[in-house]
Amino acid sequence: KLISFLLALVMTLSLALGAFAESTEEPKDLQEILDSLTTDEMLRILDEKKLLSATMAAAAEKIDFYIRNRVKDAIVLGAVVFSNEYGILCTTGPADLWLEELKER
Repeated sequence: KLISFLLALVMTLSLALGAFAESTEEPKDLQEILDSLTTDEMLRILDEKKLLSATMAAAAEKIDFYIRNRVKDAIVLGAVVFSNEYGILCTTGPADLWLEELKER
């Protein structure tokens, strides 16, 4: 399970990085992200550059695409990407509705 978690984390970070690359034309911005030692450091940089929201929206689209292709719509599936420091970064599919239901309980 740890290997699956780590693979999912790496995939999520690479999707976020790809989404960030699409949202900026500044090579130095991309290099700063690549030099980040932690996820929270990467998120801080994105937030400072006012690119966090756009990057996470693009990452959510890519995550949704990959999980839908993985399950071929055989089950209803959603994802929540979060950080202990920044909270919920993005959701896919019905995950936001599920979170609301949990909050109501």
